[in-house]
Amino acid sequence: MKKFFIVRAVNRADGSAVAPAETKETKEEAESLFYTRCSQACAAVASGESITDAVIWFSADGFVMDAKGWTANKEQET
Repeated sequence: MKKFFIVRAVNRADGSAVAPAETKETKEEAESLFYTRCSQACAAVASGESITDAVIWFSADGFVMDAKGWTANKEQET
C-alpha cells in the first residue's frame, strides 16, 4: 500500500493543464520527491513555461503534509 502522494498541478502557458500523482511508501522518499517537484515547478514558472504551478504532498488518509505554489508575475511580462 502506498502511504504518500505527491501531486504537481500545472497550468501551462500554452493553455494546457496537468496534475500527475506520484506515490511513495516512506516519508523520507516522499519528502525528497516533494522538494524535487517544487524545484521543477519554481523553475517552470520563472522560465515562463507555467502560469501557475503547485505541488501538494499528502498522506493516503488525506492529511496534507506540505503544499507550495507559484504564480507567474504578469506585470513583468512585456
